[in-house]
Amino acid sequence: MIQKRYNWRANQPLFRSLLLQLGEANDIVNEEIHRLDHNADAAFETVNARFQAVIESVEKRRQEVLEEVRQKRDEKKKVLDEQLQIIQAEKEKVDQDVRVGN
Repeated sequence: MIQKRYNWRANQPLFRSLLLQLGEANDIVNEEIHRLDHNADAAFETVNARFQAVIESVEKRRQEVLEEVRQKRDEKKKVLDEQLQIIQAEKEKVDQDVRVGN
């Protein structure tokens, strides 16, 4: 196997230029990684904020619906209580009529 040897002195400007270019490429890639991380963090914050807004909106609506259900229950219970009072009053009249009739 023939090993190729470089003459360092003769190729020194080329090697320095190559190292410089590789260093610049390294810096560019590192900057892009930093930018990517920064942009991803900003996107995560945006997504979390939007989901939090949706969660809060849904929770508010849930509370509104629960309140509507409570109100409907109370209205219907009031009507049923009134009916129950009417029934009780009629029952008492019948009981009294039966007692008087005996």
